[in-house]
Amino acid sequence: MKTALKPSTDPLNILLVEDNPGDAFLIRQMLEHCRRSVRIGLCQDGAEAISYLHRESFYENAPRPDLILLDLDLPRVDGWQVLNQVKENLQLQTIPVVLLSGSISDMDLHRSCFSLANDFIRKPEDWDHLDIFLKYLESKWIDPFPVGG
Repeated sequence: MKTALKPSTDPLNILLVEDNPGDAFLIRQMLEHCRRSVRIGLCQDGAEAISYLHRESFYENAPRPDLILLDLDLPRVDGWQVLNQVKENLQLQTIPVVLLSGSISDMDLHRSCFSLANDFIRKPEDWDHLDIFLKYLESKWIDPFPVGG
């Protein structure tokens, strides 16, 4: 199946699933400096992310994400479980999922290589690393951005 490109003039809907307020703030600030317009939804745990993706209760009008940035270490439902639910659901499985981790654990890296995730990125540790993080995300996942059909 050929993948269509979402016009780069349309805002990109990004779901950020991150429980650490400091990391969420840093990543949101970074995303707001993208060359492309983005809309950012934020969920603070895996259960909330699943509700968002299924448009349940509070999230009934949530936009379908074009990209999910998913922290692995989440309360209630961890990132691996969220990833599995996304990739096992026919309506959601075409959404690219980029795993985010503050861990440099070989186990996380190895597990991500054999998962259904589209990418694995180490979270930026500070403002100095944001530029590299942003450039990578923009070049690979934000502009131009493939949308599943």
